[in-house]
Amino acid sequence: MKSPYKYTVRVNDDHDRWKYRIATEALWGQGVSVSSFFVLCAEYVIAHHRRLKEVRRTIRYVEREDRKRKRREQLAEKTAKREALKRWRG
Repeated sequence: MKSPYKYTVRVNDDHDRWKYRIATEALWGQGVSVSSFFVLCAEYVIAHHRRLKEVRRTIRYVEREDRKRKRREQLAEKTAKREALKRWRG
């Protein structure tokens, strides 16, 4: 998947647009997009909804595995640099 990925949300009702706009302004002030509000709402629902308990567990597991993979890659890179430096020095 390309990053960043764009989600299109259609809000047809003027009253709903107004509600989302004033909620966004109340949280962050003017100049921040309503899409930021939708992202915040999605994050909140993921973090707090009862039915998403398994989803949260899966997210934590994948994030933990990503951190482990990054640490292993950094360690391998650091070891390779040390070996190259040793070979260069003789």
